[in-house]
Parts: sequence; C-alpha cells; structure tokens
Amino acid sequence: RLVGFEYSLLPVVLAKIQNWLLRGNIQIIKKDIFKVDLSEADLIYCYLNPKMMQELKEKFKKEMKQDAKIISFQFKIEGWEAKKVIENGDDKIYLYYNN
Repeated sequence: RLVGFEYSLLPVVLAKIQNWLLRGNIQIIKKDIFKVDLSEADLIYCYLNPKMMQELKEKFKKEMKQDAKIISFQFKIEGWEAKKVIENGDDKIYLYYNN
C-alpha cells in the first residue's frame, strides 16, 4: 500500500490528477507530515528541503519501526550516515536504515 502526504493543496491536486492519469495505486492525502503516525511505515520516501529533513529527524527516530528505510531525494539527513548514496549527474538519492 502506497500513501503520499502533502500539506500544500496545489501539489496534492496535481499528484492526484497524475496518479489518476497513470492509473496509479497511490493514496494521496493532504495532511501535515508532523501529524502522521509513521510507526507502520516500511519505507518513507522524502523529497523535502534540508530544513524539513532536520525537523523530521526526531520524528523518524521516535516513530519508525525497526528495519524501516528512508529514501531521500537530493537532501541528506544531517548527522546520519547514509547506507548508500546513488548519484546520477547532479541528482543524489540517500538511503537510510533504521537499525
């Protein structure tokens, strides 16, 4: 089951349209990520700015279950060592494990 959370209305609407056009199977919810319980997530994908990644770091530590993974596009989590970094031109993808 894939669930996406976004706080801003325009990205939510655009994501829902794109999901519908591509016949995707993603539930997209307009909600503040800080009010979402992450304890059941196996994988969290983030495309956020560095400030938001830092703010979420404590939430990840408190709520994520053992062996959950975080994939962050472009922005690392300061103070955490990525298990893997994939580079493609100017793009970077950081992979973290909660263990």
